[in-house]
Amino acid sequence: MPRPKWTAESHPKGGRPKGSRNKLAVEAETMIDEAWKKLGGSEFLVKCARDPKNIPAVLSLFGRRVRQKVELSGGLTWTQIVDQVNRAQEAKRADVARAMEGTPT
Repeated sequence: MPRPKWTAESHPKGGRPKGSRNKLAVEAETMIDEAWKKLGGSEFLVKCARDPKNIPAVLSLFGRRVRQKVELSGGLTWTQIVDQVNRAQEAKRADVARAMEGTPT
């Protein structure tokens, strides 16, 4: 007796089911959350964010942690805010470098 042909519905599907999480990613996320709690959680983040040197890194963390795109007041996303902060810091560094060379802006 000939073997029946597979249809799209009856064809066996291999691999991880759609929407399931990668075990390594889940484990890494759990470790990061545990470390975060040991550092002091939100209090630690506030302490870091108060230092102007850390603002881009803190905003980058927010952007990575928030899984969906969130529009903030003004219609900006976290990524756009981080980019704006980075550009402003680069411009400030360039101004300082020019000032140290004695070149007018």
